[in-house]
Amino acid sequence: MGLSRFQIEFHVVFYKRWFELIHYPTLFIAYGIASILFSVLTGVLSILLYNSWNSSTKSDFSWETLATNGQKFLFYGNETTQPTIKSVAETIQQQSGLTAVVFDTLEEFENEFFETTDQNLYCFGLAVDYFNPLALYGTVYFNSTVSKTEISQAEITSCLLDVLYKLTSPQSSVKFHYEPLNSGFRSAELWSYFGPLLMSVATNYIGAIFAFQVVEDRENYRLHTMLTSGLRLWVYWFANFVFDLCLYEFINIINWIVLVAFRTDAVIQNNWMATFFLFVFQPLHLLPLIYSLSLFFDTLFSVSGFLQNVILMIILIPYFIVTLVFDNVISDETALYISVVPPYNIQNGLRMAAKRAVGKPIDAKEVWTDKFVILYAEEIIVGIIFAIFGFIVQYVKGRTRGLNVKDSKKDTYEMDEDVATLQEEVLSGNQDDQAIVVKRLDKVYVDSYGNLFKAVNNVSLYVQTGEIFGVLGANGAGKTTLMSVITGRTTLTSGEILLFNHKIIQPSDAERFVSICPQFDTHLFPLLTPRQHFWIYGLLKGYEIKELEKEVSEYEDLMNLGIHRNKLVKELSGGNARKLSISLAFLGNSPIIFLDEPTASLDPVARLQAQALIEQKAHGRTILLCTHLLSEAEKLCDRICIMLTGRIHAFGTHQHLSDKYGKSWKIDLGLESDEESCREKVHSFIQKEFPGSEIAGSRFASVTYNIPSASIQLSEVFLTLNNNKDNGIGYTYFTCSMSTLERVFLDIVMQAES
Repeated sequence: MGLSRFQIEFHVVFYKRWFELIHYPTLFIAYGIASILFSVLTGVLSILLYNSWNSSTKSDFSWETLATNGQKFLFYGNETTQPTIKSVAETIQQQSGLTAVVFDTLEEFENEFFETTDQNLYCFGLAVDYFNPLALYGTVYFNSTVSKTEISQAEITSCLLDVLYKLTSPQSSVKFHYEPLNSGFRSAELWSYFGPLLMSVATNYIGAIFAFQVVEDRENYRLHTMLTSGLRLWVYWFANFVFDLCLYEFINIINWIVLVAFRTDAVIQNNWMATFFLFVFQPLHLLPLIYSLSLFFDTLFSVSGFLQNVILMIILIPYFIVTLVFDNVISDETALYISVVPPYNIQNGLRMAAKRAVGKPIDAKEVWTDKFVILYAEEIIVGIIFAIFGFIVQYVKGRTRGLNVKDSKKDTYEMDEDVATLQEEVLSGNQDDQAIVVKRLDKVYVDSYGNLFKAVNNVSLYVQTGEIFGVLGANGAGKTTLMSVITGRTTLTSGEILLFNHKIIQPSDAERFVSICPQFDTHLFPLLTPRQHFWIYGLLKGYEIKELEKEVSEYEDLMNLGIHRNKLVKELSGGNARKLSISLAFLGNSPIIFLDEPTASLDPVARLQAQALIEQKAHGRTILLCTHLLSEAEKLCDRICIMLTGRIHAFGTHQHLSDKYGKSWKIDLGLESDEESCREKVHSFIQKEFPGSEIAGSRFASVTYNIPSASIQLSEVFLTLNNNKDNGIGYTYFTCSMSTLERVFLDIVMQAES
């Protein structure tokens, strides 16, 4: 059973990401290690703060401890309780060797206890008002300023209870276990200031790297190339999300394991299940936000330099608000509202976990009935909201045109007769069923000084189904911009585009019709091989595996790519990368193929290979070829338009342009010497024999003339020059030629400039 279309597209994107990670894991490893180091710091902080109260211990305090430190004790009893007080004092003296002072009045007792100047000496007192075997009423006095011994009020009280118990049962004793809750809460409070912040950095800052790949795909038009090959946009995002989620979960689970390994109480005390799911759901919260924010960045440089700072601010702002403004004293209900912000969600969860770690033990399964469930729901639901927001941004950006210049007037200039006829024919609608129709197309940019300039200016043309249409022009003529607008790589400013009578409203509308070989090879994946490129785009374009293998072998043979099939693209020479781009453009059955300077960077042999491939694979397809190689246009194109400064200045077949603009014959003369007298003699001869001739160029011992073709045939020019070559006129050799496309192009350039 074959794979479904969704499975193929998902597999292709996932496969691409996997091999990119294998060939360049450095970035992910670096961010992963940094994330884990923050987790280690959090674990160390936990050890430093919590090690004093991790478990209950039996008190080893006894009266002998006080005897060692030379403490005294004061006692008071009324007439009824005096016997009991004395018995207690005697018991203490027997156990500790201390002298117990017994007072007859409460006033003497309190004066001695409260007014003594040596507060460290009297740390314990007992006043008994009533005692019998069934009940005891009294007051325990404790000096909290004791500094010489590590004696707590609870420990002294336990010794006292032991003594009182022996009064009624001399053979028995009382021992107590202590849960130092106050110390635990203080440690938990300190940890909640810093631990959640460190873990928020550990689990959120790494999220920035997941924007890098999608921005780079968009910046270098790799996404656009995949979309024109049949990939659906939502599958692209879903496959990237699944891949990034796997990586993110891997790091987050390691972070959680690190905290467990360090015996972090906020994680292991009553919280192991609660915090585990907090870490597991966190990527569902942050990844959609990262993807949505990435849509506002157009370059890898901008996103790598700015998005990380944005995430850091999102981490720190809620933290400082809660910590500095509210002194970390904030109700759980209020904190849950702030937790819609992804970085604070995990901060709040760990803060709650730290508080619960010193509370009563609970069953781990109770996590599904308390406030942690709300945190989980926020992570999932808010993540879905961020994803919807991202799709809305993508949709709006896709439908947005360029600068609004509808109110600006069309430039007025003298239009060539053929170009005017072409525009009239296009605007009449008579050619709307052709492969490509462009009507009054404008593309406006803003330069670095804020001035508007038109890269494409009021262009109207049509390309017939099945023809190779050439767009000639020098650098900066607007050829690439015209192609980018038609293919949906960039938005148009005004005008109308039809592909096979389908109006292109947004860039994605053109994707199902076109295949592109752009001017530069940045759309190739540098960390994949040529064979992997063929595999990716072949599957996207609907090839079966066996059929694809046969097709790929043919392209490798035609372009001599077989020996490079398993090299990474970044290791290929510029020429071999270019041959791969040309081959990928023709792979599949796209009805329209755009070739932007396809052979400009190739050596002569490779250029011939590429031109042979174009001629072989062009049958039945419509090809728009942008080039500044005039010989290539002359060889391959059925019709040609010449663009200058964003406008079409000439249009027609090669023969038509040559007939129309080829108004002169070209002769090159080799002079006997470079002396001025020789040049003057030759010039006088040419002017006499060929009136109206003009010097086209002059170099050392040579000169070139243009001779009006209307008054003389080329054969007559040849005979005249040949007959007079040996008559001492001053030239030793000559060549005669008719106007080539190159000459036509130069004539049009000079005419346009004039």
